[in-house]
Order: sequence, then structure tokens, then C-alpha cells
Amino acid sequence: MKYKIDTDKIYSESELISLWEKQGKVRTPRVESKWLSPLAAKTLTGAIIAQDEKGNVLAHTGWIDLEDNLVLTGGVFVPKSNERKGLGTALLHARDKLFGDKGVLSVTTNPSPTWIAKVSKLYPPVKKLTSIPEKYREQVKDALNHYKGIKRKDGTIVNAKVFYRPPKNKPMKKAWSIIKKEWWYD
Repeated sequence: MKYKIDTDKIYSESELISLWEKQGKVRTPRVESKWLSPLAAKTLTGAIIAQDEKGNVLAHTGWIDLEDNLVLTGGVFVPKSNERKGLGTALLHARDKLFGDKGVLSVTTNPSPTWIAKVSKLYPPVKKLTSIPEKYREQVKDALNHYKGIKRKDGTIVNAKVFYRPPKNKPMKKAWSIIKKEWWYD
């Protein structure tokens, strides 16, 4: 299957919903979702899509800016008809490149060991909530409780996992190098 992911075009959630509707697929705005935890049930800040040669949307992924230097992943959606074609993995990696040096918080609800392994390659699994920013610990704990025991559409039980990659703090590195009168180059 031929597809492209154009990371130069960032879609709003409403644009994304409209693209899917033009193809006859219904997508509920995240803020109206009864399935998502309160942490995740927020409007996407941005989304990217995989599309075929005719411009049809094949899959998408999004994110929510939590603060200037931290994003919450907004899932990867691949319809059943397009599963197991590499779209989800390609979108996961394309989205991560867009994040650059920002920190990333992800609460993954896909229980597949294969998916968990893919996410783990980008973001370290959280063993203790104390390893994430303090202001999000209670919200993440609530999200884990929210998803506990919920059945997905495919019948599998959600076993939510948390992943976190702290921001790469290059501005502080540069500030300290100036204070120490050291020069560094990337």
C-alpha cells in the first residue's frame, strides 16, 4: 500500500473530523468522548494524517500541548481495514519527530505487547508516578483508574500504561555554558 505522511500540514481536530466525515466515517470530538479519561478528553492541539495517492485519509495521530515544553500524545487511529500495514508505526515516529526536544507524556490504552514495545522505544515506561511532573501525577493516576477494566471495541481489556520522556533542556545547557564561559556546538 502506498501512502504518505506530510508533517508540514498540521490539522486541527475539527479539520480532522471533517476529513473523516467526507469519507463516510464518524469521529467524535475528544471533549465529547465518554471513553477517554478526563486527562485525554481535550481538543487536539494538532494532528497529522497518512493518506493514499488519491488524498483519502488512511489513519491519523494527534497530540495535546500541556505546556510550552510538554505534550500529551493523543493516540493513533487506524481503521480495521488499514491495520497491520505499518501506518500506526509510521505515524508514531513522524509525530515524535514533530515533538523535537519537548517532553512527552503518553497514557497508552492499546494492550498489544507489540504496540507497547513500539511506544517503549520512543518513551520510557513509567514505573512510579513520581518520575513524571508533579502537577500531572493525580491526573495520570485518575486516568489509570478510569481505564481499569474497560473493554475496547475489539473486546480486549484496556491495560493502560504510562510513558514519559522529559524535555531535552538545551536552553539551560546553553545558559550554563555561557555562565561557565564554555562554548558548545550541536
